[in-house]
Amino acid sequence: MEAMQGATIADPRPPAGSRAIEGAGATATATVERPDPPPAATEATPAPPPAPPAAKPEPISIEMLQKAGFVVPGGAAARSRVTEELNVVQHQIRRTVQATEPAEGRIQRLVLVTSARPGEGKTFCSLNIAARLAIGSAEQVILVDGDSKQHHSITHLLERDTVPGLRALAQNPMQRPDTLLQPTAVERLNFLSYGPAAPGHSGLPSGAMLAQAIARLASAMPNRIIVMDAPPCLYTSEPTALASVAGQVVLVVRAESTQRDEVEGALDMVESCPNLQLLLNRTRIVPTNTFGAYDYYGYYSG
Repeated sequence: MEAMQGATIADPRPPAGSRAIEGAGATATATVERPDPPPAATEATPAPPPAPPAAKPEPISIEMLQKAGFVVPGGAAARSRVTEELNVVQHQIRRTVQATEPAEGRIQRLVLVTSARPGEGKTFCSLNIAARLAIGSAEQVILVDGDSKQHHSITHLLERDTVPGLRALAQNPMQRPDTLLQPTAVERLNFLSYGPAAPGHSGLPSGAMLAQAIARLASAMPNRIIVMDAPPCLYTSEPTALASVAGQVVLVVRAESTQRDEVEGALDMVESCPNLQLLLNRTRIVPTNTFGAYDYYGYYSG
């Protein structure tokens, strides 16, 4: 009956309360108007209550960050070699961000952390570089997991495997980047997981799709330094696509392990980036001219 709402249907019967009036040889029908009865009282339907605001996610705790390899500043580690070298690294990266000239198609504040092969410590370095950049200044920093591996990724170590992140952002152009960020207990540091596929999608996004997603993130969240843990150069093609839009690439090299030809091959993969830097990891001798050489003990290296 909804289609008939608002329609008027004529009633063929004479109006109620009418009577015949005779006179002057004519018969007329007069209608005595009666007031309509008052409408029956109806109860007003209450408006539905407004939807409660979406609950903000709980910040990733310091303890969880430590499990993933975060070296907490202060305490006994305040002047350790690890913390001192991390300070050197973050200062160098910050200076490079500031010195990089803006260019069309390049994300000036994107720091791509990669390696030639797995197991060289790039995930440990990514986490600690991002945290030190956030701690060492008033700048907002976003740590992005760009590595699709299931085990030992920063997403897995922080137990955010089911939280939508970069993968969903790359597969869904309508996804708002800011809604995917996870706060952490480190002030000014947010995390973007790799995460599951977007609804209706399967498979892994290409390097070009990841680069476009990072560009959207940088556009939506300007003035943030983005530190991205990328896959190893000699195992996937993603670092090549990402290097073409990055402001700088930090190539993590494990001392006394990575071969020279592997380093050279990795550098060839990311040579489209104007700023390439080597980070020597797990060395016990600090050369006088090495950027960011440092040692760490017992932390995950992935």
